Amino acid sequence: MVSDGRATRFVGTIRDITHRMRAARAEQAVRERYRLVIRATKDAIWDRDVVSDAVA
Repeated sequence: MVSDGRATRFVGTIRDITHRMRAARAEQAVRERYRLVIRATKDAIWDRDVVSDAVA
């Protein structure tokens, strides 16, 4: 709504994305570590989840 050429209301939303940003930074750090390991070795590399005993 405009009164005398000035806005008198503003409609918007705010969403906290802190957890998304933290997860994205953590994922980037993991990817960077793997990238560095891959560049530094010719050995086979795998990832084991010790909780589920799954190998990736």
